[in-house]
Amino acid sequence: MAGRLWRLCNLLMAAFFGLAAAVQVNDPDAGLWTVVYLVPAALTLLVSINPSITDNGFWRSLCDLHSAGCIVGTIALACSLFAYAQGNILHQEEGRELFGLVIITIWMSLCRSSAKCVLKTATSRRGHYYSSASHRISVPGKQNPHSSPATVSMIHRY
Repeated sequence: MAGRLWRLCNLLMAAFFGLAAAVQVNDPDAGLWTVVYLVPAALTLLVSINPSITDNGFWRSLCDLHSAGCIVGTIALACSLFAYAQGNILHQEEGRELFGLVIITIWMSLCRSSAKCVLKTATSRRGHYYSSASHRISVPGKQNPHSSPATVSMIHRY
């Protein structure tokens, strides 16, 4: 159930980022902001299709690179806004762009951290753990004819 919810949330965020890219038509720097929103749209769409993609090195590298760019952009926009803003920053284009970058950064961080959950999540069933690769692993201290000392030591490392 939680896996389906995570996929649905990523599908909704992919749609959100895609729509955010689509409304950049009237923006003076539409090319930049379209890419800024399409990259997370594509990354989250991939996560909604296959959550284990977050373990892929290329996916993680692209996510990290885009997040780093968004953080730099967030800092630059925040400095500019706090120096020159008058009134509510959401009434200014830069304020809305700032919050868009914050949303992207937070969601990409959640997706990136979900890789650890996908890999290390184990469901307990009758004294055994089933990893994402569907290998049965013994719980230390439980008797299991399929366990070996290597399997038990592997569990202790995690």
